[in-house]
Amino acid sequence: RGERRISHVNDDVVRFIEMARAGGRLFKSANDPGVAIDLNSPMVGVSFWDAYAYAQWRGKVLEGGIPRDLPTEEEWEAAARGTKGLKYPWGDELRLKNFNSNEGYRPLSPGAKQDDGYNYWAPVDEFTKDVSEFGVVGMAGNVCEWVYRKEGNREIPLLKGGSFASEPLPMFG
Repeated sequence: RGERRISHVNDDVVRFIEMARAGGRLFKSANDPGVAIDLNSPMVGVSFWDAYAYAQWRGKVLEGGIPRDLPTEEEWEAAARGTKGLKYPWGDELRLKNFNSNEGYRPLSPGAKQDDGYNYWAPVDEFTKDVSEFGVVGMAGNVCEWVYRKEGNREIPLLKGGSFASEPLPMFG
């Protein structure tokens, strides 16, 4: 699946974790306080290969000795939609207050509070309605997750879910 010999020690990720442990702020400037981060912040700025390496390291071994992996696009959607096939974790109606929707996002004001209360990411457990029936958090909004799609013998990396940096769109058509 691509280059596996690259270093997965990313200076930006190390900096993010150190700042989160210390209760720091990202995107600070003279006129803006920046965005508060802590260990309840979602991880951002992770490459596909870093996410893949983490899944391999952290994951359990499945039956037959196959290591866990990042989810496929279909597995991710099944986790988000649940057994009823809902459009959103809470139902079929788009409700911007139920998730970090990016509503009112202001790219030049990182620390500003917006319509949903956050200009960038929100704490992982902030939106209690954005939890799938399987207990997966943040499937409708907040930040994107890495998955992959199988196309023949190839596995194509994709991003699924919401992101503070993208327009609010329904998860499923």
